[in-house]
Amino acid sequence: MGRSTNGCLIFIGIVLIVIIAIYWIRTDLLSFFIVLIFGIIVYLFSVNNRIKQRKIELEQKKIELEEFNRKKSKLISTNDYKYIRGFVVRYKSVNYDNDEFNKLKDLISEKGMVFSDKELDQLITEEANKQNYEEFKTRILNNKPNTLEDYNRNLIEIYGEDYLKYLNLFKDLLIENKIHFDQEQITEKIKKTKKDIELKYFKKKLESENFSSITIQNIDLITVYKFERFLKTLFEKMGYKVEHTKLSGDQGADLIITKFGEKIVVQAKRYSNKVNNKAIQEIVAAIKHYNAERGIVITNSEFTRSAIELANSNDIELMDRSKLEKLIHTYF
Repeated sequence: MGRSTNGCLIFIGIVLIVIIAIYWIRTDLLSFFIVLIFGIIVYLFSVNNRIKQRKIELEQKKIELEEFNRKKSKLISTNDYKYIRGFVVRYKSVNYDNDEFNKLKDLISEKGMVFSDKELDQLITEEANKQNYEEFKTRILNNKPNTLEDYNRNLIEIYGEDYLKYLNLFKDLLIENKIHFDQEQITEKIKKTKKDIELKYFKKKLESENFSSITIQNIDLITVYKFERFLKTLFEKMGYKVEHTKLSGDQGADLIITKFGEKIVVQAKRYSNKVNNKAIQEIVAAIKHYNAERGIVITNSEFTRSAIELANSNDIELMDRSKLEKLIHTYF
């Protein structure tokens, strides 16, 4: 509505200006041309000033960027860059408050390097992007893919439905490893690989001698222990090597699953109510205890809002009822 109103006002203004100009031309042509020429001169002068100001701003940004890169290079060349790296590992570049940010700034300053808030934020962002890429790279390359099809398959097997979120990182990795691909067709090729993988699992379902139907409603009725055993079978069907920790004490994790060289701890919650923060806190502790790369909490129910927020800030993957139901449909 606001845009429509503004458009009408502009149109009315233009119409009025045209009417006044026509009237002025008919009554006093000389005055009209004098004002017109003066207006053009003022406009050109204004445009010239804006161009000069823009050049000054670009030059200033160039100087600031060169100074930032100089300070960044100096920091990276010293052992003190470990504080930036450690900060990102600890807080994942977003899970920190102003007090922690200021402490990092003071710490770097004590080492003789002064960065503005904007510069420090850029350092953190760049390091976070670097770490995300290295983690992505390690996971994709774990089984030593050779062809584009191998890379596509790994992307789908590891990231599933979320693969599009990693498409830019994926392209960077292909370029780095000199894997030829068509920029315009890569997405379609990945989709085809995804379809082929889904068809493979569908074929396995039909070839299976066990035709008992499993639904999310069945899961609601089984015991907690049977739920864990069910998840063990589910992850095995998904290609994971699975260890059921109940046999030796769980320490916050019910399953330890491994695939592509990545160890993941899993906590199973067969609940009738929503899963709260406690499950997230336990899986965070389990990651450290089992020296795992990440953690998953999976339930036949839902998660509370605070549990979702805590999971997001700790990079914990949540699988709720709807996600579990999709997995059951795919693999059983």
